Amino acid sequence: MKTVALLMLMVGSAQAANLAYELNEGKVLKANPNNATYTLNTSPALGLITAFVGPCGGSECTVPKLNPFTISYTVSGATFCSGSGGIDAWLGIKPSADGTYEIEVPFLAADTSFVLSCSAGALEHSLVINILVDEQNSNCSDVVFPPGLTAVANTYRQINEGFDFGQSTNSTVELTLSNNEFAAISGFFLDQTNFRRRIVFEQAPTNYNLIESATITVSECPGDFTDNAVCKRTVNNFSNMFFSTNPADNPVLYCIMDPTKTYYINYVTTPDPYNEAPYCQNGGDTECTIFYSETSF
Repeated sequence: MKTVALLMLMVGSAQAANLAYELNEGKVLKANPNNATYTLNTSPALGLITAFVGPCGGSECTVPKLNPFTISYTVSGATFCSGSGGIDAWLGIKPSADGTYEIEVPFLAADTSFVLSCSAGALEHSLVINILVDEQNSNCSDVVFPPGLTAVANTYRQINEGFDFGQSTNSTVELTLSNNEFAAISGFFLDQTNFRRRIVFEQAPTNYNLIESATITVSECPGDFTDNAVCKRTVNNFSNMFFSTNPADNPVLYCIMDPTKTYYINYVTTPDPYNEAPYCQNGGDTECTIFYSETSF
């Protein structure tokens, strides 16, 4: 219950009245000045978030552990929206123009609540989705995560300036990792048959710390740096890494990807993820940046 001052026209003259009002689920505002009840039919803008649903279409969903999924929301009349709770990929400013939006979530390792908050002037509206993980129906296990490291979850499109892999040679990946982190990036795919792609590593710009070396894997599971991954490479600031959807290409030279599948690309700044902690080129740095761009053949 809140209190607001409204100017109302009553008995032929303008009188100011302090009204107690409450907005119900039907977006109807009920006001009570001096024991008289007035019902004001509000516009949908008072319900800034008109839908906020998980992958099952409700406010509580169960998903396989370590599998990607999508959250959808619809807004009307909002001027600002943001996400909180959840994981890194959900945090921060969200689109607020009228419409429906889908946000990719890379994966969850534990039950998590996602909060969407929107505002328009003094009006605020927040909703919550609870996502539960089902460990029984997952093909992946966090046992393969490098020991003692924290997962950074994101989507490839988000770290590649809004482009999927293979879409642009003008985009650049700048992925900064702390020495206690690895990155598991979902949405990595090449959907063209007999297609090749190369990524070229360079020294990060001078406002970033340099890596010494890194391990990169492509796998159907997040955080998988084992030899069971689709491919595994050790890179440095001047490496090239080659990808192909042609099964006839040499897997020693190319990371062979199935064009019908979507993968994780995993990064960690050590050549031996299970036995050696991440580190940077400068031993005093606690975080450093993997920096590369795509090129065609």
